[in-house]
Formats: sequence, structure tokens, C-alpha cells
Amino acid sequence: MTNSRHKEIQRELDDLGAGLNILKIKYNKAILKKFRIYLEVLFKMRSRLHLLSHQDYERIAKRHFLTSLMALDFVKGYYNICDIGAGAGFPSLPLKIIKPTMKLTLIESNRKKADFLQYLTEELGYPDVGVVNERAQDYQEKTFEVILLKAVGKIKKLIVPINSLIEPGGRAIFYKTHRVEEEIKQTKKDLGEKGFHLRVEKLFTPLERLPLALVILDKNQ
Repeated sequence: MTNSRHKEIQRELDDLGAGLNILKIKYNKAILKKFRIYLEVLFKMRSRLHLLSHQDYERIAKRHFLTSLMALDFVKGYYNICDIGAGAGFPSLPLKIIKPTMKLTLIESNRKKADFLQYLTEELGYPDVGVVNERAQDYQEKTFEVILLKAVGKIKKLIVPINSLIEPGGRAIFYKTHRVEEEIKQTKKDLGEKGFHLRVEKLFTPLERLPLALVILDKNQ
């Protein structure tokens, strides 16, 4: 590893530690080692696969690791979790690093990104994480307690597939901006018909203080 790459990774780990302290999330050397591996893989694949924007390689911890962890309190008590459109592994893999008992399934329709996720999970030492190269609409193998959705499009278009994937009493968590009211307005009727109760948690990310809305859909028992 070059000296500049080492400095980039150390910068990200410093930002991560500062953010974890603000969020009051406990961590140790083993957890930081997992995040270091994650960063090494992302930087290694940077020129081979478009996973993040060019600017985001200077703020992976701030924009991706810490933002992903904002849902930690809302997945506690759940173990069978699915990430739809998992891409570079956000938000599910940062959550698993902090909460390793999670049983994860990563659904990614893009073959190259699915291959990346398989490689990443092997490097992280997570043989219990399943990677599925398939569209969520076509997946029928099992259902989940929680579904995570980040940067995957409008809620309204995803109600049908997530309804078929969530167990009764389970939930879906969408990562959105604070300006989500119109999107929610357009989908409230459909959510009610499918037996979902909606709530919005408006938060701010640590360090950058960027607005984040977690749209949580709880499904009736």
C-alpha cells in the first residue's frame, strides 16, 4: 500500500471514530479492523468499478459508514435482514460490523456489483452473508424481518416487492432526505392498503450535520 493510500485510509478511520463517539456507538480494535478492510477493498476497486463518486472517496466514513449506522437503533432486536440494491454494501455491511449477529442477505441486480459484494464479504470474513444477483421483484426464496433501502428510488414503486419480502410484524427502512413529504403523500394510500404503518425519523448525520430522514414502514402482524 502506498503512503498516500495509507494516509487516506487513516483519515477515514479517524473520521469514523469521531462520528461513532458522537453517535455513542461502542467500538473496539476488532471493529476498526473490519472497517479498515472495507476501506482497503473500496480503494482497491476504485479504478475497476464505479461504486462511489470521485468526491466520496474523500468522505467515505462521513457520507457512507456513519450515515448507514444512523439506523442502528431501528434494527435492534431484528436479525434476519435484507439490503435491496446493496451496491457498495451500504447501509447493511457497516451495520453488520457493529452488530455482527445480523443475518444478512444482499440483493443486487448488477452482476459486477454483486461480484464485488461477494469479494468484500469474503475479505471481511462474513461467510454468513448471502449475496443474490437478482432483482428484488423476482426474489422468492424467503422473507425478512427488516428490509433496508438506500438510494433505490421512490417508495411508491417499491411497495409491492417489499410487501412480498417482509414478514408480518417486520419493517422496511428507507434512507431519504428531509424533503420526503411529497413522496410520502403520494404513497400513503398504497401503504394503508398493504397494512403498513408509516413514521419518519428526521435526523442529522454526525460531523457534517447533513439532514437524513429514515422512513420506517412497519407491517401489521
